[in-house]
Amino acid sequence: MEYSFCSFSRCIVSPELVGKWETGMEGITVRTQLENKQFQFTRNSAVVKLEFFSDNRVSGSIGSATFENVKFKKNRGNLERTKIAYIVKGRTIGKFFENDPLDEKEVELFFGTSCGLHY
Repeated sequence: MEYSFCSFSRCIVSPELVGKWETGMEGITVRTQLENKQFQFTRNSAVVKLEFFSDNRVSGSIGSATFENVKFKKNRGNLERTKIAYIVKGRTIGKFFENDPLDEKEVELFFGTSCGLHY
């Protein structure tokens, strides 16, 4: 089943994608870069809630951090290779969970075909 038709990077969202989507507790990793240029990874779990609108906007929450009216778009990469169908990127949000080391971060979500979102 197709959820949207995308042409020239403009997505027309079909009714099957529009609406509210929610996960159970999902493992989430927050990456921070230390002064010595090495990365530190903080892992925990949170519920992800998303609401997709017919005009290519999405609002939702990742754990305790919320966001509104962020644009989503079709990934221009090769779906067979990347397994990423859609990208949600923008808006600064807060901590996902209590031990999240970053007070603020930019929303950046990648959805693949295993998430039930197809094009």
